[in-house]
Amino acid sequence: MKRKKFFWWWICCFLFLPLLANAKNNFQEIDVQQLLQLQKKYPHLLLIDVREPEELSGPLGHIKGVINIPLTLLVKNPQLIPKTDQPIVFICRSGRRSAEAAKIALKQGYKNIYSLKGGMKAWNKFHQNKQKKSLPQDSPTDILEEDMGC
Repeated sequence: MKRKKFFWWWICCFLFLPLLANAKNNFQEIDVQQLLQLQKKYPHLLLIDVREPEELSGPLGHIKGVINIPLTLLVKNPQLIPKTDQPIVFICRSGRRSAEAAKIALKQGYKNIYSLKGGMKAWNKFHQNKQKKSLPQDSPTDILEEDMGC
């Protein structure tokens, strides 16, 4: 009976321990609110935008303080990632390239790696929605109608 329990214990260890170890070596996808919380918690948080340089000046813009290391360069030169003890957040247009960059950083031995889910599209959408919520509820035509006594 003890042998049977011991056998099953070993089977479980061999099946589940690699899964647990692998979970610690993964990066985390975060949304915009989580990124803002990380920025408050870590004033020297490293933000790396992996889009091409011309994309940073395009319609989606870029986050203030970001370092630009295009994924095309990072694939060939992973040592371009600055050495830091702070968490690193990778950013791109939609989240796909930043996830690839996060995998590269993990292979280089970095810890506390994040990828912005939805990328700059999500960043801009979040801030546009936030701006809309802060505007007055009355539309400009409602205000004009009240002033004119209509």
